[in-house]
Amino acid sequence: MTALGAMQGLKARQAVTAHNLSNAGTTGFRADIAISDALYLARDTASPPSARAMNSTATQASDLSGGSMIATGNPTDVAIDGTAMFAMQGRDGAEGYSRRGDFRVGTGGFIENGEGLFVLGEAGPIAADPNASLRIAPDGGIWTSGADGVDQQIGKLKLAHTDGVPLHKSADGLFHPVDGGTLGISSTARLRTGMLETSNVQSTDALVDMIEIQRAYETQVRMISTAKEIDEGGTRLMRIDE
Repeated sequence: MTALGAMQGLKARQAVTAHNLSNAGTTGFRADIAISDALYLARDTASPPSARAMNSTATQASDLSGGSMIATGNPTDVAIDGTAMFAMQGRDGAEGYSRRGDFRVGTGGFIENGEGLFVLGEAGPIAADPNASLRIAPDGGIWTSGADGVDQQIGKLKLAHTDGVPLHKSADGLFHPVDGGTLGISSTARLRTGMLETSNVQSTDALVDMIEIQRAYETQVRMISTAKEIDEGGTRLMRIDE
């Protein structure tokens, strides 16, 4: 049972590592972390403490360290200096947070990111003319040039304050406060225009981790096979030939 529990934990860890590796090229992606705990066998209080422990079902956290910055020259590509996050509208309509800053005007006339999620401003989703020339200022202000050549601000990105707030990642890849609700606006966040933040996944480390997991899994399989051989050998020794 102990070896089987370890194999289940390794399988979950392998799934997390493979997911990270598949997102090594995703803008603003934050790597997932597999966490496993020892799960001791149940016992009554009168019995001695059990030295046997199995691996509990792996849970996940996220590595919130920053990725590298790359220059694109696109005026609607932006990266955040510091720990703030962009506010997004998830598929379920709820507000979530991301570091992905590859923005564009979608066919519906609203600014969205590369995944097609609506980008939220301080007053909600930001409408824009698909044919207009947009630029994003370092303070998050979104400006467009009119036909008369006069610049006009059409909105301002909501740059969410995350310092000291525990976050969890949902299935859609957006972060949310652990305690629920929404995040406030950061007063200090600044943007780098014409740049994007890459994923913080280190591909080499992820590949090495996958190899280590595979070897650890094979070790557990050998332990089960050895235990089976010992059990069969004991059975043969105890057999009474008639």
